[in-house]
Amino acid sequence: MKLRLKVGLVGVYQIYIRPLVGEFPSNIQEIPGFFELLEKQFIINNVNNDIKARILQSCLTCKARSLITRLSPTQLKNYDNVKTALLAEYRVSPAYLKQ
Repeated sequence: MKLRLKVGLVGVYQIYIRPLVGEFPSNIQEIPGFFELLEKQFIINNVNNDIKARILQSCLTCKARSLITRLSPTQLKNYDNVKTALLAEYRVSPAYLKQ
Protein backbone atom coordinates (compact mmCIF):
# COMPACT_ATOMS: atom_id res chain seq x y z
CA MET A 1 0.00 0.00 0.00
CA LYS A 2 2.81 2.41 0.84
CA LEU A 3 4.48 1.91 -2.56
CA ARG A 4 1.19 2.54 -4.32
CA LEU A 5 0.82 5.85 -2.46
CA LYS A 6 4.33 6.96 -3.45
CA VAL A 7 3.73 6.10 -7.08
CA GLY A 8 0.51 8.08 -6.92
CA LEU A 9 2.28 11.09 -5.42
CA VAL A 10 5.02 10.96 -8.03
CA GLY A 11 2.39 11.00 -10.75
CA VAL A 12 0.56 13.93 -9.19
CA TYR A 13 3.78 15.90 -8.75
CA GLN A 14 4.81 15.12 -12.33
CA ILE A 15 1.47 16.41 -13.60
CA TYR A 16 1.84 19.69 -11.70
CA ILE A 17 5.59 20.31 -11.62
CA ARG A 18 6.81 19.12 -15.02
CA PRO A 19 4.73 21.63 -17.02
CA LEU A 20 6.05 24.43 -14.80
CA VAL A 21 9.73 23.57 -15.19
CA GLY A 22 9.62 22.02 -18.65
CA GLU A 23 12.04 19.54 -20.13
CA PHE A 24 15.67 19.45 -19.09
CA PRO A 25 17.44 22.06 -21.23
CA SER A 26 19.85 21.17 -24.02
CA ASN A 27 21.47 24.60 -23.68
CA ILE A 28 24.06 24.41 -20.89
CA GLN A 29 23.44 28.03 -19.91
CA GLU A 30 19.82 27.18 -19.05
CA ILE A 31 20.66 24.28 -16.70
CA PRO A 32 21.16 26.40 -13.54
CA GLY A 33 17.79 28.09 -14.06
CA PHE A 34 16.14 24.72 -14.58
CA PHE A 35 17.44 23.39 -11.26
CA GLU A 36 16.60 26.63 -9.45
CA LEU A 37 12.99 26.51 -10.68
CA LEU A 38 12.66 22.77 -10.02
CA GLU A 39 13.94 23.10 -6.47
CA LYS A 40 11.62 26.03 -5.79
CA GLN A 41 8.71 23.89 -6.95
CA PHE A 42 9.86 21.13 -4.60
CA ILE A 43 9.69 23.62 -1.72
CA ILE A 44 6.36 25.15 -2.76
CA ASN A 45 4.78 21.71 -3.15
CA ASN A 46 6.44 20.11 -0.10
CA VAL A 47 7.91 17.30 -2.21
CA ASN A 48 9.49 14.53 -0.13
CA ASN A 49 13.18 13.78 -0.72
CA ASP A 50 12.46 10.18 -1.65
CA ILE A 51 10.60 11.13 -4.84
CA LYS A 52 12.56 14.17 -6.03
CA ALA A 53 14.93 12.07 -8.15
CA ARG A 54 12.05 10.38 -9.96
CA ILE A 55 10.44 13.74 -10.73
CA LEU A 56 13.75 15.06 -12.04
CA GLN A 57 14.19 11.96 -14.20
CA SER A 58 10.73 12.46 -15.69
CA CYS A 59 11.91 15.88 -16.96
CA LEU A 60 15.06 14.56 -18.64
CA THR A 61 15.60 14.42 -22.38
CA CYS A 62 16.70 11.15 -23.96
CA LYS A 63 20.27 12.45 -24.08
CA ALA A 64 20.26 13.41 -20.40
CA ARG A 65 18.74 10.03 -19.45
CA SER A 66 21.49 8.24 -21.34
CA LEU A 67 24.10 10.18 -19.37
CA ILE A 68 22.86 8.85 -16.02
CA THR A 69 22.69 5.19 -17.04
CA ARG A 70 26.02 4.58 -15.29
CA LEU A 71 24.44 5.35 -11.91
CA SER A 72 23.45 2.43 -9.72
CA PRO A 73 19.79 1.92 -8.79
CA THR A 74 20.57 3.29 -5.32
CA GLN A 75 22.18 6.41 -6.80
CA LEU A 76 19.24 6.92 -9.16
CA LYS A 77 16.91 7.14 -6.16
CA ASN A 78 18.86 10.08 -4.70
CA TYR A 79 18.12 13.52 -6.16
CA ASP A 80 21.51 14.97 -5.23
CA ASN A 81 23.34 12.06 -6.89
CA VAL A 82 21.36 12.46 -10.12
CA LYS A 83 21.78 16.23 -10.11
CA THR A 84 25.53 15.97 -9.43
CA ALA A 85 25.95 13.41 -12.22
CA LEU A 86 24.10 15.62 -14.70
CA LEU A 87 26.09 18.70 -13.72
CA ALA A 88 29.34 16.77 -14.11
CA GLU A 89 28.33 15.38 -17.52
CA TYR A 90 27.37 18.83 -18.77
CA ARG A 91 30.40 20.38 -17.05
CA VAL A 92 28.38 22.86 -15.03
CA SER A 93 30.31 23.81 -11.92
CA PRO A 94 28.71 24.54 -8.53
CA ALA A 95 30.09 28.10 -8.82
CA TYR A 96 28.26 28.52 -12.12
CA LEU A 97 25.04 27.41 -10.44
CA LYS A 98 25.32 30.20 -7.86
CA GLN A 99 25.53 32.94 -10.48
